[in-house]
Amino acid sequence: MGTHKTQITAVDGSKLSAEDLTLGMEIEATHEPRMTRSLPPQTVAKQIVVRKSLPSTEVLGTAGSVESVAPNPDGSLRILVEGEKLTDLSPATVALIVNKETVIVNAKDNRRLSPADLKPGMLVFAFYGPKLTRSIPPIGVAEKIVVE
Repeated sequence: MGTHKTQITAVDGSKLSAEDLTLGMEIEATHEPRMTRSLPPQTVAKQIVVRKSLPSTEVLGTAGSVESVAPNPDGSLRILVEGEKLTDLSPATVALIVNKETVIVNAKDNRRLSPADLKPGMLVFAFYGPKLTRSIPPIGVAEKIVVE
């Protein structure tokens, strides 16, 4: 949660606004020591520094469980993520191609993971570009996967 007093900057120090923040950005936040007891806890952000953005300007996302992992003939993987959509245009269930450009990180320590580390049952936040097939489930290319 931010206020009009929250300082938002890029890693190079340039000033940003709340409207510049997009889904899938890697940020570092400094916040007040007091938080609500709600789940998730809420507090006021003092400063937000944007570390990295995803290549796509329009990012969709799904948070949920990896239901299946299958190899593709080209060496990439196809995973099925089922859960909750993170934007109005995101599907709750999506099949994603995980290729060598897909960034996969562990949420606890931001350690890089490989596609081989993805297993059914993992909880993930999957971010992907707006181009999806019209199939059921829709198929897209994963840009970033954050593993809980």
